[in-house]
Amino acid sequence: TKVESISDFENTVNTSAKLLVIDYKAEWCGPCKRMSPLFEEMSNTFDDSCEFLSVDCDDLPELAGQRGVASLPTFEFIQNGKAIYL
Repeated sequence: TKVESISDFENTVNTSAKLLVIDYKAEWCGPCKRMSPLFEEMSNTFDDSCEFLSVDCDDLPELAGQRGVASLPTFEFIQNGKAIYL
């Protein structure tokens, strides 16, 4: 699911019972483009237990900044409203 706004993102984080897998990317990013098919495949395989979100950092630079995204692609995992650090 493409995140369209910061409020969409916050609403999903605050209400989802599933593990959120978030892909921070940009259209111009070569590695992001290479990861895209795998991210899509994983979203289809694990859709019963995870919710996959895509954030275009060019469209939502404020959100990327708030989440500490420093390079692309960046992946974040959130469960029960809290980021999971592995």
